[in-house]
Amino acid sequence: MTLTEQNIAIFGKGKTGSKVIEVIQQKYGFTPVIFDSKNLPSDNNLKNVRYVIAFVPSEILNDYVDLFIANDITLVSGATGKKWDDKTKQKIKNQNLQWITGSNFSLGMRVIFEMIKLLEKAKSIWPSVDISIHEIHHTKKIDGPSGTALSWAEWIKLSDTNKVTFSREGDVVGDHKLEFKTNSEKIILQHQALDRRLFAEGAVYALEYLINNKLEFGLHYFEDITKHQLR
Repeated sequence: MTLTEQNIAIFGKGKTGSKVIEVIQQKYGFTPVIFDSKNLPSDNNLKNVRYVIAFVPSEILNDYVDLFIANDITLVSGATGKKWDDKTKQKIKNQNLQWITGSNFSLGMRVIFEMIKLLEKAKSIWPSVDISIHEIHHTKKIDGPSGTALSWAEWIKLSDTNKVTFSREGDVVGDHKLEFKTNSEKIILQHQALDRRLFAEGAVYALEYLINNKLEFGLHYFEDITKHQLR
């Protein structure tokens, strides 16, 4: 099935959602259906929609997950801070749907994922290491630490939440830094997003991947579908 202006919708037209709209307009030559506070998803306006890309806060998406499942929507979720429970995952699978979720749709972040997993394994080399993560975003970002920072902590198995810090400055798109420090050396891993378009391009990439590949039914994580390119 291909994308048309009737069968794809963008849920949320904030800083990233508006970039997704631009990417689709430039790549496909049409404007997708737009869901926002003035046009919220419903059984009625989902009749012709097949695909949804969502960039909204998790508490907003939570109110529409069951609606999307009931309407057989294929979803790409960039909802900030979204946690997926086993019950919801099973619902998605039982409905024979394929969804992709990601805390960060930067393709470069997938390279970071592989690096952090290597650092996690490297902890066994030293008797003790001090690990900290700090992220910076624009002042309008609601949640903190960011979902990406929390993912980094999960990837490197950092359980001390006090070691994950954040600040809000100007219009910073996204700046994440991990410091891996031993008694005699320090490794710094940093990723800076220079344009929000990269998140939009990654989300559209994820949707095209869902359309063009036969994934198992259920919820998939963005880092899992892209890591094959790095192996």
